[in-house]
Amino acid sequence: MRNSKPSRRKILRNLVGVFLAVIPSTSYSDVRVSEKWDPRFLADGTHVPDSTHEIRKITDVAAMSVLKRTAVPKGERGWEGQKERAYKVFLDTPKFYLVPYLFMPRSHPDEVCTPAKFKNTPTYQCEEGQRYTVGANLFLFNEKFEEVGYHLIKIAEPWPLFCNSVLAVGTGDKKRNELLVTVQYFPVDRKAASAISQIGSGWMRMTVLLRVKVEGGKVLIEQDDRCLGNPNKFETIPEARRRLKKCAIGKE
Repeated sequence: MRNSKPSRRKILRNLVGVFLAVIPSTSYSDVRVSEKWDPRFLADGTHVPDSTHEIRKITDVAAMSVLKRTAVPKGERGWEGQKERAYKVFLDTPKFYLVPYLFMPRSHPDEVCTPAKFKNTPTYQCEEGQRYTVGANLFLFNEKFEEVGYHLIKIAEPWPLFCNSVLAVGTGDKKRNELLVTVQYFPVDRKAASAISQIGSGWMRMTVLLRVKVEGGKVLIEQDDRCLGNPNKFETIPEARRRLKKCAIGKE
């Protein structure tokens, strides 16, 4: 009768199999944010056509993604929204394009908002009856310029608001795939500025924490407000980072 004791090679093979099995397929060791884009000119001085440059491509596909979600009909004031500064996001090796876009997303599949006309002061009213609001929408595209992720930043104010800027995107804890996004907004029912010096006086800023991970080629985005709060008064990414470090070590 042969010795039933497994060979050293078999034991090693089994250990390797167990090790590989416990590594999650969505695990990435680091997240990075970059604003460095491909050059507009090749090494020989040849200009890269706008139609083939990554900035033009990402601008075009982002506009198409907005059309799938906006409540404002094409051709009406504000339908195209406002594209903010785009970024490259690296989850270890895979590269993605992050495009913030300001527009009014549909709250239900059939929602339509035709912004009401006004003479002097914006009314932020839809002809259909609801308020004309604008949110900070984040799109993620892969290297083939396919949409693989979407998130509407949640701002927990008790009144309708208009987000007018995504000021910055940075990283939190890189090992936990954390992104920090600073947005600027104001209540649509605020009193309009009556002088140039008053413009911006009612604008508010806050920074949110997002965790990102890849599953099946898609990028999942989770907003975590437990440490920073929502709404909050962290107007810059460094401020938010300092608060997150205090939360990590158990300080209030």
